Amino acid sequence: MGLVVYFINAECGWNLALVAALKQAAYTLIFGGLIIKFSENLSLKFQSSARAFIIATIIPSLITIVAVYFVHLLKGTPKPLDSTIPTVILSFPGFFFVSYRKRTQMIKEQLEEKIVN
Repeated sequence: MGLVVYFINAECGWNLALVAALKQAAYTLIFGGLIIKFSENLSLKFQSSARAFIIATIIPSLITIVAVYFVHLLKGTPKPLDSTIPTVILSFPGFFFVSYRKRTQMIKEQLEEKIVN
């Protein structure tokens, strides 16, 4: 995502584009894993799969979008809104995939446990 943000801001100068890219990369590195784990945990909290997928997709996506936009609003990103658009586009399908994978893994493990017992 840092590379994408670099090219979004490249016309404003390589130094400003680099600052924006590094902020994006730092956010992804520091908070990306935490938000993914949060999504996985939410996907397991609800009995209904539909409810679990919706909540485990929407809440982490909104947190990520707001946080990324805030990071880019800080001094140094020439195009903060444009720099957030890739996150808006990718976060919903990304977190849906994460929650689907985790919930499917849990169901598979439960079935295997029933077979063993």
